[in-house]
Amino acid sequence: MVPDRPDRPGNGLFELHAAFGSLVWVYLIGHAGMGGLQHLATEFDLRSMWSLRPPTKKH
Repeated sequence: MVPDRPDRPGNGLFELHAAFGSLVWVYLIGHAGMGGLQHLATEFDLRSMWSLRPPTKKH
């Protein structure tokens, strides 16, 4: 934690930035983890998301 610096404008912005930064990391890791779980547990294939080939039709 950074000590309060009343001589600097924007006091408290660093703490706000750190809190939102942590929130974004939790979202990013959670989002990737849930995508991995969906890939393993269902027929969804993550490779199809990044493929440059046109989608194939399922029959």
